[in-house]
Amino acid sequence: AIPLSVDLWIHYINFLKETLDPGDPETNNTIRGTFEHAVLAAGTDFRSDRLWEMYINWENEQGNLREVTAIYDRILGIPTQLYSHHFQS
Repeated sequence: AIPLSVDLWIHYINFLKETLDPGDPETNNTIRGTFEHAVLAAGTDFRSDRLWEMYINWENEQGNLREVTAIYDRILGIPTQLYSHHFQS
């Protein structure tokens, strides 16, 4: 059940964001890769909305609007608790 823990993934990603060097060019790749692992492991959980929103917000902060659009395309195919919210966004 641990890989499916949305809360654990969120805490781990926050830990990476706080501890990795923002000046290192590999930092964004590491964080993005971790987000991908997280949504593959726990993204289909009905209560995974916080994880998806965190991923969307992070990509938006990076200025990656294509990635934001791609994430929305993915999440719209998953029946999560806040499905209608994502559809309207």
